Amino acid sequence: MASGNTVGAAANNPFLEFVKILARTTDAPPDFIRAAGYWLRSATVGQYFSFANTALEAKPNIYVLLCGPPAFTRRSTVIRLATFTYLRAVENLLKEQGEEDPRFSARQKTVEEFTVEGLMDRVEAGLSNGLGNDFALISHEFGTWLKRTDSTHLLGEIGLLSKLYYGEGHFQTLSRRGGKRGERLIPEGCYFTMLAGMQAVSYTHLRAHETSLHLV
Repeated sequence: MASGNTVGAAANNPFLEFVKILARTTDAPPDFIRAAGYWLRSATVGQYFSFANTALEAKPNIYVLLCGPPAFTRRSTVIRLATFTYLRAVENLLKEQGEEDPRFSARQKTVEEFTVEGLMDRVEAGLSNGLGNDFALISHEFGTWLKRTDSTHLLGEIGLLSKLYYGEGHFQTLSRRGGKRGERLIPEGCYFTMLAGMQAVSYTHLRAHETSLHLV
């Protein structure tokens, strides 16, 4: 439990400020706003920290899923505002590092409404451009993504997100027909967070996977 002094000392914390601003500007459930604030902190600065006294290096990355009925819970509003804040924070950081086009580069560190192929292509592009190894996954309709994984040939998508959560990396072998490239690679040690939303009616598709996806 936070004391009054603790709250006062944290008054200038930009992440607490984000929560305060959203609470004033939207009628989204307080739990949604706080969860998005936790994700924002994890996505912007979490890669610079690790937990001590663990067998493997553990990072404070989180996957946050906002689940509720459409229209009334402002899921998309919270996700949009949190994503906007994330992009501006990353943009400012890249600008300080001398990046020529920080706005474009910040976008390259986000993967929205992703497929396996799209996610891996975006990560490879970001790594090749020297933008760091931290990436944010964003999805307004995560339930649709989960339904796609019900197909046998897409079951690997669940395993992919779990592996990325632990920083294990992922290798994908592809067909070389027509001279296409034969592989994609996400190396070990990348830092992934996720902020997603889905309708409550899609929750049944989540129950079988929520443990393996490490959702908050």
